Amino acid sequence: MDEEALDAMIDRYLPPVAAAARAAMASMRTRFPGVHLVVYDKRTMLVIGFGASARQAETPFSIALYPRWVICYFLRGAGLQDPTGLLAGGGKVVRHLRLTRPDLLDDPAVQDLIDQTLARLREEGLPTPGTGDGGVTLKFSATTRP
Repeated sequence: MDEEALDAMIDRYLPPVAAAARAAMASMRTRFPGVHLVVYDKRTMLVIGFGASARQAETPFSIALYPRWVICYFLRGAGLQDPTGLLAGGGKVVRHLRLTRPDLLDDPAVQDLIDQTLARLREEGLPTPGTGDGGVTLKFSATTRP
């Protein structure tokens, strides 16, 4: 049921945005077969976190669907080595990457950023995406609750 609801939420976006989001989800599900999706339906965007469980703290990667594009967020991206300058943002913790093509998450430079993130999580003894039970958890803001 939650998969169907997620699919319907994605369908609300323009076809290119929906296609980019589905491509990103497919890439992350291939990389992390047991990944748990944590979905936040917000007023201005749909956020899909990829983690080990329904806990937000265990979702180091997420994508956000905006009206005209999709962004991939790295929760701990500020400390990553990014020699090609793919990541944007100036915050103390989070960095992001605008998905300008469907296969961008499969690019070796992006895979290296993902690998760095996973290594840090393991060093800190934190769960990594795909090590949980899989599944989808839907969370709604007060303005989007069905």
